Amino acid sequence: RERISGCANARPYAFSSIIFLAIMLGVIPIAFSQPHIVTGRITNELGEGIAGVNVVIKGSTIGTATDLNGRYTINLEQTTGGVIAISFIGYNTEEIAVGDRTVVDFQLTPIVKELQEVVVTGYNLIHKKDLASSVAVVDVDDMTKTAASNFADQLQGKVAGVQISTTGDPGSLQYVRVRGIGTVNNNEPLYVIDGVPVQNETDMNFLNPNDIETMQVLKDAAASIYGARAANGVVVITTKKGSGHSKFKFDFFTGMQDPQKFPEMANPSELLEIQKRLYAGANGLPFNSTFYVESPAGSGNWVLPDFLVNTFGYATDDPTVDPSKYVLNTSDADLYAENFPIAASNLEGTNWFNELFKPASLTSVQLSASGGNTKGSHYFSMNYFDYNGILIENEWQRIQARINGTFSPGSNFRLGENMNITYQTGKGLDAPRFNVESAYSYLPIVPVHDINGYWAAGAQSGQTRENPVAAQIRNSEGLDYHNLRLTGNVFAELDFLNYFSFRANAGLDYFEQPVETYLFACPECAQPGSNSLQKAWSSNRNWVVNTIVNFNKSMGNHTLYSLVGWEMRSGFNEGFNAQRRGLKYGDDP
Repeated sequence: RERISGCANARPYAFSSIIFLAIMLGVIPIAFSQPHIVTGRITNELGEGIAGVNVVIKGSTIGTATDLNGRYTINLEQTTGGVIAISFIGYNTEEIAVGDRTVVDFQLTPIVKELQEVVVTGYNLIHKKDLASSVAVVDVDDMTKTAASNFADQLQGKVAGVQISTTGDPGSLQYVRVRGIGTVNNNEPLYVIDGVPVQNETDMNFLNPNDIETMQVLKDAAASIYGARAANGVVVITTKKGSGHSKFKFDFFTGMQDPQKFPEMANPSELLEIQKRLYAGANGLPFNSTFYVESPAGSGNWVLPDFLVNTFGYATDDPTVDPSKYVLNTSDADLYAENFPIAASNLEGTNWFNELFKPASLTSVQLSASGGNTKGSHYFSMNYFDYNGILIENEWQRIQARINGTFSPGSNFRLGENMNITYQTGKGLDAPRFNVESAYSYLPIVPVHDINGYWAAGAQSGQTRENPVAAQIRNSEGLDYHNLRLTGNVFAELDFLNYFSFRANAGLDYFEQPVETYLFACPECAQPGSNSLQKAWSSNRNWVVNTIVNFNKSMGNHTLYSLVGWEMRSGFNEGFNAQRRGLKYGDDP
């Protein structure tokens, strides 16, 4: 009985322990699920509340924003961390460990570097915080992340209100609109590169984007100092200078461009059916054609021709297109009338887009060296850019070099120079748009080459013209294009009387371009036309000299700027052009 009684007394004790443990396990989750609400106010350096400040729990996507008075409320229960990150444009981002606090107030500090950033406006420098006009400062580091041959392509979408368009082919011109379109003539902005003005310029490929240090776009009053030249806005560019220990940098990138989607065009059979229906709808008469073949004759059953000679189609058994009758003179224009080029029809259809386009490479090689100290600085760069277009025989290359240097004989006296030289060459850049348009309209039944391997041509009626592939290759082979451009300046700067600085600057913009253009005839066409040779040469020389005195004095929270100076500019353009038509020698490239 005693043993049984002892066991009986033990059971209630064990049962009570289990109940107590279950209660504790139930209490613990309840304790952890208690919310940790944190409130507070975010202020600026003057103690004023800031609206729209981002308050985010670190390591998560949970966050909120302050109201009009700078107040916020956030629940930390949803995360295991106790750190909040506070961020707002123009202020330093801060991280705060909350701990067990429920109220966290914080005062943000402004980004001093951004406010003290020096901006080039006209002929002087000014701190960004002191700007009172519309000046867009371009983030050059972000801009140059885009692989492009010129800064205009990289600038697209980076500056509000600035519109940029290009033709898209390698080395293409750039059309920049800072103030929209204000005239039927030239709407290009004035470019000022290291103090050298470049007016009415649409070809900025001579400037290597990797050499750009700063870029500002002046839209309104800030551009007025340039007078009438600034009617379309001003883009002020400064190039890189050396600083610190000597540094060598090598940049290389390459990539491929591949056209992905082309229009779906009708094949020869579909095109024949379309034309028969259009003919019947327009005339109400039986279909008739010299290009298509009626088989058998008089049956009204029209089929695709097996062979083509310009605007005529023939069946295989037609003796007219016996290969022995093939004639094509390309060496003497006087014999073009005897030509009888025979082409075998491509009954499946020629996809002219596939024939015109191809994958293309893009390669840039950049080498630079820089360095500097209190006595001077140096910056040297070389760049090779090879840009192949996705259109066949569409290429552009640039070789460029830059030398920038400064020398400081004294603490208040500086001498310097900025020099850039660029050589550009390309082919197939003259009129590719027309060849692409031709791919839409040229007959798919016409092959690229005739039965003897020469260019094929064909048309249903009227005047035959060369096929798009022949036109593009002839355009490329017939244009010898290259140019040389030299831009730069030398300057001297002197600081005196504490608040004054003097700068004398002389700049040069030199451009030279010889062009040889040979226009091929079309001996395979029914109307071959005539060839021609054109030689042209042009040279532009522009120079500028200016002297500027700046006054700059800070008085507490105020700064007084003033500027006085003079400038003299001169330009000289000359050119030569000679042309001869109907040359006797052949056209075969």
